[in-house]
Amino acid sequence: MQVSHIKDVGPSILLGKLSWFESNGFTTVIILATVSEYHKFEATAHRFKDMNIQIAGGFFPYISHQDKLHESGALLIGICKPVEIAIISAAAPKNVTPKLENTPRSALVLMDALSPDSEQHINILNSILDPDLPIIGMGAGSMDFVHRPILLTNEGFLKEGSLLIAMERGLSQSTNHGYKVLAGPFLTTKTEGKTTYELNYEAAYDVYLNSVLGAEGAQDIGEDFYDWAKAYPLGLENYDGSFIIRDAIQTDGESFTCVGSIPQNSIIYVMRSDEETLVTSTEAAALKVTQDFKEKGLAQPELILSIGCISRQLFLGGDYEKELRATNTIPAKQHAGVLSLGEISNFNASNAALLNKTLVMGIF
Repeated sequence: MQVSHIKDVGPSILLGKLSWFESNGFTTVIILATVSEYHKFEATAHRFKDMNIQIAGGFFPYISHQDKLHESGALLIGICKPVEIAIISAAAPKNVTPKLENTPRSALVLMDALSPDSEQHINILNSILDPDLPIIGMGAGSMDFVHRPILLTNEGFLKEGSLLIAMERGLSQSTNHGYKVLAGPFLTTKTEGKTTYELNYEAAYDVYLNSVLGAEGAQDIGEDFYDWAKAYPLGLENYDGSFIIRDAIQTDGESFTCVGSIPQNSIIYVMRSDEETLVTSTEAAALKVTQDFKEKGLAQPELILSIGCISRQLFLGGDYEKELRATNTIPAKQHAGVLSLGEISNFNASNAALLNKTLVMGIF
């Protein structure tokens, strides 16, 4: 795998880089670009269909290269080994799912994070892939929460879908979020998709807000919902006592909406963390994935791909690069990553799950 970091995504530079990958034996290029470059790609993407190389990509608030975070530019990840790309669409007939001709050793998923069908994409993914297959993925989207075509293929822009990139290359992975219980448990007595209307048969927003105020001993948190909610995510309890984190992003004053769904009649908690704990959780994830890679008897990894939730960066601010430095403790030729709107992993689980406020790391 070969990573090229493009700081200036002009048409000639982008097409020149893609042509270089094409002429040097690469079968596929994964494009991870910042949302700030969106309009430049709009002027160039129509040229992708004429290239003899597979393209799969998406747009994100930030990208990272080595131990630096970038709000502009793009990462091009070239792959030489055979790669199969399939489009997952909830709009297709129920009996139509992507067919993979070869048995993959790992999978990478680029998801339209703001699609109302994102959870269904996960269900389709789990129906067509072996649960033992390592899977990591990222939610593409913008922090203005405008739902636009946010994924790329050779045919141009794609909306309301996900890209499944099945690879022959092996993958070691690790996830960690670093959050602990602050308040709860609460029963979700009325939910629909990504919106929670009632907790313990009361207005969900009131229960959420009052539990935070009570646990923190505060009288007021502020009028900007996400400004305070980003520090108090919700935790869905798994059967093994672990938690899937849900990031509440919007409210109408009675209900609240998360990036991922919360099933009705499930048990949730209000969670809390701090800067030091989040960075420590990243260091633990880096150590775990390194050990797993070594136990497989593999050589020095070619690429560390880190997928961090944008809300971790919003919470940590300038300290977020401490997380990047933690991932860079893993010896590898190249380090690349994104800040995403939702993360995907099947680490320590039988099926892939949509995560929030979590760091997912993959070693290729």
